[in-house]
Amino acid sequence: MEEDLKPRFIESLQRNNDQIREDRARIIGEDAELIYRRKVEDIELKIKRLEREQEGLIDISPLDKQFDIR
Repeated sequence: MEEDLKPRFIESLQRNNDQIREDRARIIGEDAELIYRRKVEDIELKIKRLEREQEGLIDISPLDKQFDIR
């Protein structure tokens, strides 16, 4: 088992600068994509909540001819 681990460890130490940069760039890109998706989902949720709130306010508007008491 140690024989399998040792070459991997040595290989990881012997990676060149370009490989390290590529790995870091990939990781940063993945993180940025997850953060972006989360922000978009948060904005979509906020929009839906505001739309629902707006619909709720229309129900009690004095300008509405059909007064709905719930």
